[in-house]
Amino acid sequence: MAETTPCTNPECGASIDVRGREVGDVVQCPECGTSTRVPMDLGPGFDISTIMEPREGPPLSHPARQQCPNCGAVLGVRVKICPECGMDIRTGAAVVRVARKESKAPLLLAIAGVAIVLAIVILLVVLLSGGEGG
Repeated sequence: MAETTPCTNPECGASIDVRGREVGDVVQCPECGTSTRVPMDLGPGFDISTIMEPREGPPLSHPARQQCPNCGAVLGVRVKICPECGMDIRTGAAVVRVARKESKAPLLLAIAGVAIVLAIVILLVVLLSGGEGG
């Protein structure tokens, strides 16, 4: 990397010492105080015209990813079942998902609990009202 970089202020043009600094660090011009980022020094032999424009083409596959052969979804490395279509990537078979039936036991227990509390309240009302009238 070069030891100096020019100030980015077009009216100043002073050289700023960038020794010991990293590419991208912000340095202050000692002359005018303008903030300047330390540029990457590509060397005198670098020709920017040799850089080719990116071409359109198919998407690149990531080597650490896999693709579902059934629906084409991009999957993680350790995925065994495709979350999109349910295919088992190892065997190629479709995985059948069985829905669990909801048990009615919690609802029945709640109704029974309410009935018991209601019966106790009615019993207490009858007992308390029967003792006052007699």
